[in-house]
Amino acid sequence: MCIGKGLTGGYMTLSATLTTKHIAETISQGEADWQSNIQRIEAQLRDALQPLQSLNHVHDVRVLGAIGVVELTVNVDMKTLQQEFVRRGIWIRPFGKLVYVMPPYVITAQELKTLLEQLVEVVKGMEQST
Repeated sequence: MCIGKGLTGGYMTLSATLTTKHIAETISQGEADWQSNIQRIEAQLRDALQPLQSLNHVHDVRVLGAIGVVELTVNVDMKTLQQEFVRRGIWIRPFGKLVYVMPPYVITAQELKTLLEQLVEVVKGMEQST
């Protein structure tokens, strides 16, 4: 069983998976090289998001593992911003002053490139509205 909304009320990407010991051991023994994927994702996040640091309406840009965060100087209009992301074909849920991404470890380099190009365009466009 996967539970998520009950943990965060749907405001953040966080969940837990409950399973039997046998299933958990089977998943844990998989051959996926997730550590290399995280390093690849981290490098791509850093390269794509760091240039946003120079924008006046961006307070900070942080990347840790497969998590990228753009902290703005003001709270975002979550409804409008989320609709713009969806219109562009990406799913990003801003929170307060944060626009953050936590892509799945199996995302391809091209998929992540597309996601980050759209995110960067939207954040750059926000400067005109602030």
